[in-house]
Amino acid sequence: MRKLPPDSKIEELKRVLADLRVDGYAQVMVFTQYTDTMDFIRAERARDSDLRVICFSGRGGEIRDPDGTWRTVSHDDIKRRFREGKADVLVCSDAAAEGLNFQFCGALMNYDLPWNPMRAVFASASILSARFRLLCGSLACLSSTVSPMRLGSRANIG
Repeated sequence: MRKLPPDSKIEELKRVLADLRVDGYAQVMVFTQYTDTMDFIRAERARDSDLRVICFSGRGGEIRDPDGTWRTVSHDDIKRRFREGKADVLVCSDAAAEGLNFQFCGALMNYDLPWNPMRAVFASASILSARFRLLCGSLACLSSTVSPMRLGSRANIG
């Protein structure tokens, strides 16, 4: 039996997160439509000990304990931890797009393409700020590069 090749989408996510850190973006929000996808992303990102990942979905907030298990915490606890810089990446499902007020966060990614493009716009409203950098489009439909988009400018989805 042959081993499956690495998932190209998660590899692109890793590359983009590393580039953002180099560019000075200490915290990133990654949105996905599905909790299964959120679980996959967090499992893959948890393998990198240099990134602290937390999650929020309809199940509530989740943090990783030192033994590697994920523990449920409150919505307010997730917001506080992210605001205090206790996490580098907040992976969220659409449920998290409501009620978040993260203007301090510098970057947002949509991991998959929502069926309704307005969902992506709604998610970005959670963190709009002067230092905001939107990674335009979705990793699902991009070529080998992700085009950065600053507020008020236009970018093409590859």
